[in-house]
Amino acid sequence: MKRFLLFLLIVTTSNLFAQTKSVLLSGEISTLSEYKYAFLYDAETKTRYIQPIIEKKFEFIFSKNSDLENKIVSLYFGKDSTRTFADARRRFAFVDSETRQIALEEGTKIFILGSIDDAVVKGGKLNSDLLDMKAAIKSLKYNDFFVSHPDSPISITFLHALFMLRTNEMFIKYSEALDYEKIFSSFSSNIRETERGKKLGALLAANKPNE
Repeated sequence: MKRFLLFLLIVTTSNLFAQTKSVLLSGEISTLSEYKYAFLYDAETKTRYIQPIIEKKFEFIFSKNSDLENKIVSLYFGKDSTRTFADARRRFAFVDSETRQIALEEGTKIFILGSIDDAVVKGGKLNSDLLDMKAAIKSLKYNDFFVSHPDSPISITFLHALFMLRTNEMFIKYSEALDYEKIFSSFSSNIRETERGKKLGALLAANKPNE
C-alpha cells in the first residue's frame, strides 16, 4: 500500500490593516507522484483555482483583501487539469474524502499524513472551528458545537448546511433533534447581523411552521 506525506503550509500575512499584498497557500507532496495539479474550489461562487505541482511543490497566491481572504474553500488534487470538485467528492462517497475544507486565514498550517481528510490543521481561529465542526459531525453532537461556538462564522455555515439536510432520510435517522430557530437566536449578534447570518435568519423565518 502506498503511503504518503503531504505538508501544506498556508501563510497569510497579517490582518486587514496590514501592509502586505498577498495571501499565500503553498504545499508539498512527498510521495503521490501521480498527482500533477492542486485545486482550490470555492463552492459559493463555483470557482475552481488550479496550480501545477512542480517537483512535488505547489502554491496559490491571492491578493490581500480579496474575496477569498478568510474564506472557506476546498483543497483537492488531480492527475490532470480536468478534475472537478464533484469528482473528488464522489470517489469515496461517505467513507473517505479526497477533499479538505480550509480557511484562507493568517498563520494556518495543514499537515496531511495518510489522507487529505485526516489532515491536522494548526493556526487560525476559523480552521480551529472547522476541526471542531468536523468532530461534531463524527460524533453527531451538533448541539454541543453550537453551544460552544456562539460567535463563530462557522456556526452560521454549519447550521445552514444542517437545515438544508433536514428532510434527508439518512440525516433524520442519525441526527439528534435540532431546534434551528433556537440555535440561531443563541448566536451572538455579531454573526447574526452578518450578510450570511441575515440570509440564514430569513431562510429560517420563511420556513417556520404555521402555528
